[in-house]
Amino acid sequence: MQDAPAAQRYLDFISAESPIVRALLARGGATGALIAPFVQERRFKAGDVMIAQGTTPEEILILVEGHATATESVTTDGQASPPLVVNQLAQWDVAGEVSTFTGLPAIATLTAKTDVRALGFSAAELGKISAVSSDTGLALLHRFAESLADKIGRTAHEADPPASLPEATGDWTERNSWTDHEADDDLWGITAFHWTRADATRDASWHPGVRTVPSGEVIAHNGETCRYLMLLVRGTAVVQVDMATTRLLAAQHKRPEHVLIGEEGFFLGRPRKGNVTATTDCRLLEIPASLFMDIAQASPHFAEMLLCGVLVALGRKLADTSEMRARYEATIGGNWTIWGADDDTFIRRYGGL
Repeated sequence: MQDAPAAQRYLDFISAESPIVRALLARGGATGALIAPFVQERRFKAGDVMIAQGTTPEEILILVEGHATATESVTTDGQASPPLVVNQLAQWDVAGEVSTFTGLPAIATLTAKTDVRALGFSAAELGKISAVSSDTGLALLHRFAESLADKIGRTAHEADPPASLPEATGDWTERNSWTDHEADDDLWGITAFHWTRADATRDASWHPGVRTVPSGEVIAHNGETCRYLMLLVRGTAVVQVDMATTRLLAAQHKRPEHVLIGEEGFFLGRPRKGNVTATTDCRLLEIPASLFMDIAQASPHFAEMLLCGVLVALGRKLADTSEMRARYEATIGGNWTIWGADDDTFIRRYGGL
């Protein structure tokens, strides 16, 4: 059942929240009527399970009306613990996106607290929206990326940045210089994002920046605002928060989260909390947030593939923290590594990009 008025209200909401999304929707002439054929209305009675813990939903749910509660239950020796409330959802909150983008099982059960009306986006339907209007599809992908980047920031950085990590005193652009040489060769060599040279060069008229960072130097400083999306194409690096290693980065890794740096600054304009340090000589490509609209116009297909890869990376970054690993293993069971085998689920569902 189509619900064009609710779809329009959702577009109005995300337009008000994000200038980039607003610009893309306006350029694409997006309306609720345009996207309604590809969005399913979902209704749940109070008490209905919307998403079950341990299942892998293939649909993003956006609440239009009502409230829902997310609970986790740990099973020990075959006995399930009482459900623990971990989140409350209300109008325009999003559920199921991490599973949709990554193929990971749902860590919590989502239950309707009141009667709930929601909009459902499957990956395949998002792909169809992009086929009708590339700008509208990019706007939705960008919005979901903003939302996940925000969740990463709130989950991983609840405390203030520790004083023991050095803080930068200026904006990234004051120290950064980059050139176009060899950028194309490096960009198309990033296999984790599932693109090829032909995908982007067919209509691209832009180039990412290229930067080399010697081993031991800091790539991204705690406290600075870097408005570049950085992709590691050579070398290895380590992410540090509170002087503890939290994630390793490695060029040519098959998973996009291992080559992606700077999403909070790129999507939200927020300062970093933590350092990224080169452990070998590193080469990075930098895509300025200020050029995203130009990239989307010059090469919408490439922009689409970039955001698809970013969504997979962000979904896995959100799930792959020490706290979340422990929660997954406690609620779902098994070892975390078993969920790393299928890394391009969303990209395949989205339309075979």
